[in-house]
Amino acid sequence: MFAVLLALPALSQQISVESFKPLENDLTANTAGTMKKDQNGKTCALIKVVTSEKGFNFDVGILGVVATEQKVGEIWVYVPEKIRFITIAHPQLGVLRNYPIPQQVESARTYELRLVTGKVHTVIEEAQTDQPTPYSNLTGNRCCSMPKALHHASSHSENTSIASSAKTTTPRWVR
Repeated sequence: MFAVLLALPALSQQISVESFKPLENDLTANTAGTMKKDQNGKTCALIKVVTSEKGFNFDVGILGVVATEQKVGEIWVYVPEKIRFITIAHPQLGVLRNYPIPQQVESARTYELRLVTGKVHTVIEEAQTDQPTPYSNLTGNRCCSMPKALHHASSHSENTSIASSAKTTTPRWVR
């Protein structure tokens, strides 16, 4: 029983950090056009979060995330200098709360944070509806707006041979 309880949190959170490092030769955080300023007017640090998934939210506490930009294969997260923790959240993959940044984050520097995550798959399912379909009359449902009593008694010609051999059921919307 104890081992089962320990395994459950691991199933609900599918986000972990593989590595965090400065990108010494990457000047993106300090280049015109990609540089951003924080609420104090200082140039932000840029954390390039490497992941193939989309839909993440980031939180660095009271200092706040200045901006995020989705790029191919990564998300750029602009943060103020000296942040110590980052929370990474995703609607399907869960939350990695307060990941401790292993070094001091400096203004105008670019860093890389590599994520390991589960895969998000989008499944589109057909909606369930009580509305009639164009083929409703093939299963014995009424095919027109004729009153129920008259419908079965009439010589309604539309698919009568198929409809008469099928079990007659009246959908809920007709009752």
